[in-house]
Amino acid sequence: QKKKSGKPRPIKMGEVLRSCYAKHLVHKHRVQLRQKCLSMHQWGICLPGAVEALSHWRGVIEEMIFAGDLEPMVAADLDLVNMFGNVEWPSIRSAINQHFKEALAWTSWHHLQASTPVLPSGAEFCNDREAEQGDVLGSIQSALTLGEARSHHFASSSDRVRSGACDEWYIDDGQAFVMPHLFDAWLRSVDAAFRTFGATRGAP
Repeated sequence: QKKKSGKPRPIKMGEVLRSCYAKHLVHKHRVQLRQKCLSMHQWGICLPGAVEALSHWRGVIEEMIFAGDLEPMVAADLDLVNMFGNVEWPSIRSAINQHFKEALAWTSWHHLQASTPVLPSGAEFCNDREAEQGDVLGSIQSALTLGEARSHHFASSSDRVRSGACDEWYIDDGQAFVMPHLFDAWLRSVDAAFRTFGATRGAP
């Protein structure tokens, strides 16, 4: 019962069972996931204290630039627009298959049939994309998909661009430091990588 009204509180057993399974899966493979995500510069998965660590990382680089210990760089905040809702299912499955096979069967089963959201107006539409925000595996699906695209972006970039930029991520929020003369080419390349799985940056 709810404390104030005494009305019954519904328990959605399907969501409870799904959440329990996903949490067990993530906990069982947390070390593997942490190592994989850190190799992708992704701090938002299985890494306690990551927000504070990222804040220190950015602060140290800014202090070194202001002190003249590093060359001037462009600091960029990369915020993807509704990435959870736009990431495409084939890209999710490909990233999960590559980096977290233990969740592939579950993810593939989840993608067998398009979901049918009902809008407040009563209209319905079929949706065959998105990693559900709030779902235990949603952040992992999104982060690994972004990380896979990011890896391809850097693999296809020249050595000059790779050595002149550094980016770190917390799920779909990125922080980057880039040499000024490389910034335009780097950002265009990053945008192209995002588009491969359906994501776009917010307008500056």
